[in-house]
Amino acid sequence: RTWENLSVPLHVSVKRTTDYSSGKVSYFVLAHSKKYKYPGDAFDLYKKRTCIEERHRQLKGFWDLAKFSSPAFSLVLTQIIFKLIAYSLMQLYLVRSDMAELARKTISTIKKKEGAGECVIVLYSGSHYGVFDLDEYSFTLMNLNVDVKKRLTKRIKAWNRGPP
Repeated sequence: RTWENLSVPLHVSVKRTTDYSSGKVSYFVLAHSKKYKYPGDAFDLYKKRTCIEERHRQLKGFWDLAKFSSPAFSLVLTQIIFKLIAYSLMQLYLVRSDMAELARKTISTIKKKEGAGECVIVLYSGSHYGVFDLDEYSFTLMNLNVDVKKRLTKRIKAWNRGPP
């Protein structure tokens, strides 16, 4: 379809933001079929939509809700309920621990943020991960027990050598 052949009216909302420290002006444009009374309403709704989609993507892609091998319906149902409860509890914990900004992020979005120049350490094992500020991570390493430091050093050297 082309723009001329649209069967519904098309409305456009434009939002201008200014970074006062650099003086840079940015424009964001949303095209939509609904006519909003105020242009900001379209952006508010879009922000909610992206949050909902991100949570759906997390549940679908990172909590393995579809990977069950049991033929027993009750076991599958119990596993799904357990994972949904665990997800909800984790979200509540992040919000209550002043880590709400991590509640809507996955490991891939955190890696993108890291690549953008923010100084964080992402540690992960399997489907679990932790995000640490570089200073916090360094402080934790400095305060490890001597025996733990030796074991960690051996593992890091082994990882750097690669597979035999």
